[in-house]
Parts: sequence; C-alpha cells; structure tokens
Amino acid sequence: MAAAIQEHSGLENDRALGAANLGDLPLIVLTAGRAFASSPRVRTDVLPKVQHDWVQLQRALAERSTRGQHRVVAESDHMIPYEAPRAVIDAVRDVVIEIRDDSRADPTQPTR
Repeated sequence: MAAAIQEHSGLENDRALGAANLGDLPLIVLTAGRAFASSPRVRTDVLPKVQHDWVQLQRALAERSTRGQHRVVAESDHMIPYEAPRAVIDAVRDVVIEIRDDSRADPTQPTR
C-alpha cells in the first residue's frame, strides 16, 4: 500500500499515465472527500500531500475532456460505490443523459 500511495503522490505521474485528450467525451470523475486513512506503513506527515496530489490528479483527469466534471464526494473515502452509492448512480445517470441528448441533437449518431 505504501508503495502504491508513493507511486501516485506526485503530479509528474500524470505524464506516465498518459495525457490523452478525450475531446468532448462526457466524463465525470468522482474523488473521495475524506482524506486517506493512516497506515502504519505510511508516515502520517506524508498523508496530507498524498491526498492533495491525488485530488489534483483526479481534477487533471476530468480536464482531459472539454465536458469533464470533477466531483468530490464529501461523505466518502476510497470506497465511493459502497459509502456513497447515490453519487455513483447520479454520475452514471448524468453521463447517459448527456449521451442521449447528443444523439438527439445529431441524427447521424447511432441510437442504442
């Protein structure tokens, strides 16, 4: 766990993940609002920086699309689907609505 947190603790890692431009793809990135829990394998003085960097990486991911949204889920930590399922449901619903609206606006898009 400590290695995984340290691996993702810097904004420079965004380059390693690829800075793909997602165009106007509907995208919603959900980020935990509560800080990472402490771990005996991670120094507590590092946790605030890890949390800050993680939020910045999530924001940068959302910015890869002109229609990207970054939503911080205040009542959740890492397990958003279990701790705040409504946030996940709302995000999926909102993306589906955008896609449906796009297909209605552009009759050349296939309807599914």
